[in-house]
Amino acid sequence: DEEKAFKWFMQAAIRGVMQAQFCVAMMMEHGVKEQDSKEKGGLERRPRGPPRYTCGQRSGTRVHQGSRKPPPLRIIHECPDEGMGQQEGAGEGGGAGAGDATATSSTSKWSKWLITPDAEKAKTWYARAATKGCMDSRYRLGLLEQESGDMIEAMRHMKVAAESGDRRAQQALGLMLVAADRCDMAVKWFRAAADQGLTDAKYHLGKCLLEQCSGDRAAYAHIREAADQGHVVAQLDMGIAYRDGGRPGVEKNATLAVDYLSKAALAGNDVTAQE
Repeated sequence: DEEKAFKWFMQAAIRGVMQAQFCVAMMMEHGVKEQDSKEKGGLERRPRGPPRYTCGQRSGTRVHQGSRKPPPLRIIHECPDEGMGQQEGAGEGGGAGAGDATATSSTSKWSKWLITPDAEKAKTWYARAATKGCMDSRYRLGLLEQESGDMIEAMRHMKVAAESGDRRAQQALGLMLVAADRCDMAVKWFRAAADQGLTDAKYHLGKCLLEQCSGDRAAYAHIREAADQGHVVAQLDMGIAYRDGGRPGVEKNATLAVDYLSKAALAGNDVTAQE
């Protein structure tokens, strides 16, 4: 019951429990919906989708100090938005009052908002958890500030999380620096994320090294490693590199070219199919 869970999280969050503050922020950022199933005579839970990030919460950890044990911490999951309409008017804090907003379409699959999405309120709770050392909150704050266009604040939060060793934040900070034409600074963060096994970071590291020095032989080594781990764009790049030759550390090789281009094409890359 997400509505009850939110109430428990909110009570603990107000008391200053970091994990609860993060959970409240997540629910406010993404919103929570339930399905109105007349056939089953009541509300039906949403199907579980790809999990989002938790706040380092261990299974079974309590976040409420009262006499009753609250619902266990659960990961918030995606729910479909197709055909949904929504109306404003969530109560202060995005609590139970947020559940009064209903879909404008009678054919909508998801007909009731339990928690209406509110990025600004989410940022407030993320910030409270971040000041207590929650790096997941720092990362989410960085993404929200980036979405709102405040790149200075976005990079500030992302750098704190990146310096703590969060590989997602390291890559995100690297991409922000690339967008600011600072590939020289982005290399450090892509390398840090790549060293922790992040495939995307290996690809971006190789591209940044090529941007800095087109003759860097290590660049294609990183791109090749990403390609071998299933990165589709890296497979396309390596296929073209082996097809044409003349790249640093990459000699012309038709067999390898066909191999990498075929892998990328099988993954659904239309550009690869043309190549």
